[in-house]
Amino acid sequence: MKTKIAIFSIFTLFAFSSCLEDKGNYDLVDLENVTITSFVKGNATIGEPYIIKPVLDYKEASEDDFEYFWYANRSDYKTSDTLSYEKDLSYVFTKSGWYIGVFQIKNKKTGGITSKVFTFDVYSQYQKGWLVLSDKNGVSTLSYARVNSDNIIDKTFTDIYGTIYAPDKLGAAPITLGRHYSNQADQILVVQDGGSGTVELDGTSFEKVITTDKEFVDGIYPSGFSPLKAEYGERIEVIIGKDGRAYTRIRTNRIFQSTRYSTTSLGNARITQTHYRPALDFILLYDEQNNRILGIQDLPQSYTGKILYAKMDPQGGNEDGFTDLANMGNGTKLIYTGSYSSGSIDYFIQILKKEDKYRIQKFRLRSETAVQSLYVIEGTEADFKGNGLVSDQTQYFLTGGLYLFFGEGNRLYYYDFNLNQIKTYASFSGNVTTLESNSSKDQIGVGLDNGEFYVFDVTNEVLASGTPSTLHKVENLGKIVDIQFKYGNYSDFYSQN
Repeated sequence: MKTKIAIFSIFTLFAFSSCLEDKGNYDLVDLENVTITSFVKGNATIGEPYIIKPVLDYKEASEDDFEYFWYANRSDYKTSDTLSYEKDLSYVFTKSGWYIGVFQIKNKKTGGITSKVFTFDVYSQYQKGWLVLSDKNGVSTLSYARVNSDNIIDKTFTDIYGTIYAPDKLGAAPITLGRHYSNQADQILVVQDGGSGTVELDGTSFEKVITTDKEFVDGIYPSGFSPLKAEYGERIEVIIGKDGRAYTRIRTNRIFQSTRYSTTSLGNARITQTHYRPALDFILLYDEQNNRILGIQDLPQSYTGKILYAKMDPQGGNEDGFTDLANMGNGTKLIYTGSYSSGSIDYFIQILKKEDKYRIQKFRLRSETAVQSLYVIEGTEADFKGNGLVSDQTQYFLTGGLYLFFGEGNRLYYYDFNLNQIKTYASFSGNVTTLESNSSKDQIGVGLDNGEFYVFDVTNEVLASGTPSTLHKVENLGKIVDIQFKYGNYSDFYSQN
């Protein structure tokens, strides 16, 4: 495919240069009177000058006898431009991607052209890292802690949108973040009540792309709809409103906004929570109205969008006392859902509140789309060891099959599944508002209501030592409302467990 793109792009680039009318007398003049003897190209970074200084051998001619042209065409055909008319190239790119470039040298006297075709990548300096959304003096503030190839934070960009695009504001009254990916880059969803409203940002530049109301069929929200969060599978995408209405769309390809959200909501349900991890073939939904778990099929393609209903496995295998996810019953409420993979098997962890106690569940799900069922298997349930420490406002994050981290008040705890013990990891001067992990699940990000953001080392060695290891800290961000790890591209996101 890349070969076809290259052929098309080179043809297009030479077509761009057709304006250089060739009137040379080839019988009298040797067109080989300039030779490119050295051409070091490298790759480019968005926002920084891309410099190439070719070395030319003019032979018997003078440098003043020539004109210079630099062209580039991005592989998706969307960007093609003249970069420079100077011998040495210095150009600042604003879009990432794989590019084909042409350097042309035109003899002013003869019209003869010498060309050099080359390829290069334009990378974003905002590829991978931690996104921190906060409310600072009523304004939505997005900050970014960049992670380098050694998995180390090498730079923090506080209020990155406000810094790049001032005086424009990101918005106001922030709620949460969302993330989704094409085959080249990512987009960042900022859910907010104020300013321009909920909006998608280009993950390579943080530029505003589209407000979410324009992503619906009619270009406006359904009557009374106000976004709360969104979940993005490989093909199915779901957006949830504060009133529990859920709307979906099916992507026809990996291009962002390739389709629009339907204006018909999921019926007979009030969705208040969602869960998705790239290894899953479905997105889980919590229907608070009917106190049940639903799924919406993502893959395979032939079943995308089908609704799945949680059911206890008719073959048994769930222990006595396991709460039926098809009907959790009055007095039971879902607090948190997480999942992880062990080999090829997916396990789910849930925290329920039953009357005045918190319970922890572990189970697997077996989907049978033909009968619209999510069968619950190997289910276990017990009182959560965190009773007495947790509340309905506790923030949770599952880092895998060994540890469940949770933040309550000004403390960060973790539950050790093997030891069946709760341990305190760290204490703060503010209250924990959100948790997130990195791609390898060996670091955890913590956001506080006093504007402090931490990244901690949570490897087995550090946890065993009993002493917290702070890898990064930022202050004065405002009240932090959400953190998400930015994977930067499709393959990195969908390769995680």
